Amino acid sequence: MMRQNTLAVFVIAVGMMSLVPTAMADDVVEVRKFDSEPEIVWEAWTDVELISQWWGPTGFTAPKVEVNVEIGSATLVCMQGPGSPLMCNTWTYSVVEPGRELAFDSRFTAEDETPMTATDAGLPPGIPDVVPHRVTFEPDPDGGTIMTVTETGYLSAEAAALSKQGLLQVLDKMQALVP
Repeated sequence: MMRQNTLAVFVIAVGMMSLVPTAMADDVVEVRKFDSEPEIVWEAWTDVELISQWWGPTGFTAPKVEVNVEIGSATLVCMQGPGSPLMCNTWTYSVVEPGRELAFDSRFTAEDETPMTATDAGLPPGIPDVVPHRVTFEPDPDGGTIMTVTETGYLSAEAAALSKQGLLQVLDKMQALVP
């Protein structure tokens, strides 16, 4: 009887694993604490002027940003490093819950929003053409916001590590702008 109960618990647990979202080895997850309320941190992701100030890693600017935060619509973000051409992405939204959650697919594009492969964009192997993102904004019980950014779909640990490095830099810029 004890063995049957143990087996039943194991089978139930395995069956429920698919219901629990977990990060895969090649996913990128970053959690940040902001002093600002969730609605203010949300604006950093949805306001043209704010995105223009934080998008792109250290040393990059965002000279072109067009925002349309609606399910099925896309925001265009273009960054540029010193002496380099524009690198553009669209963020096509599947979840828009103001002050709570954004989910979007980031796709590499030309400036006119024509989709490009990651390879055509000059990126190294292991970076997929489309990178799903989920950004959550949780009120912190001590005040402020806990923001979690999750990127999925990387094809190698090296590609995920490269993306994480860029994500850390853009979020540092965001956090300096919106404490």
